[in-house]
Amino acid sequence: MELSNIHSAARIVPPALPRRGPFMAILIIAISVLAVGYLYFHNPAEHHLFPTCLFHYFTGLQCPGCGGTRAAYALLHGRLGLAIWYNPLAVLVAPIALLWGVDRVRRVWRGDVVSNCFTHIPPRVVWGLAIFLTAFWIGRNLPGYPLGP
Repeated sequence: MELSNIHSAARIVPPALPRRGPFMAILIIAISVLAVGYLYFHNPAEHHLFPTCLFHYFTGLQCPGCGGTRAAYALLHGRLGLAIWYNPLAVLVAPIALLWGVDRVRRVWRGDVVSNCFTHIPPRVVWGLAIFLTAFWIGRNLPGYPLGP
């Protein structure tokens, strides 16, 4: 018996699974709409359902994400300047995250295999983002930083 025949005979084909892509995509969209709707009608500065930043609570300093929820609230209400004042990084990341999320939902809908996209990022890009994030973190806590609460 040839070696190729052994490998083809030993190959196990899994049974076809039911297609759950559209259901999962609709579920993701529904949860996202509910979350964005809740944020639209509830100002994070006035409602305490939103979590407090533990880094800010213990140190009094702002982390890179501080003000992100308030910035999202301001963006939902069309107040770009206020959103930038709360957290310019969140304003920069919001459209990228939105496009990424739409792409992921599209892939889930089609039934594509959704892999971890972060494993494909080159190490130089990861280090560059880490340096940028650290510089933003330090910079927003310096005395002359013009933005932020």
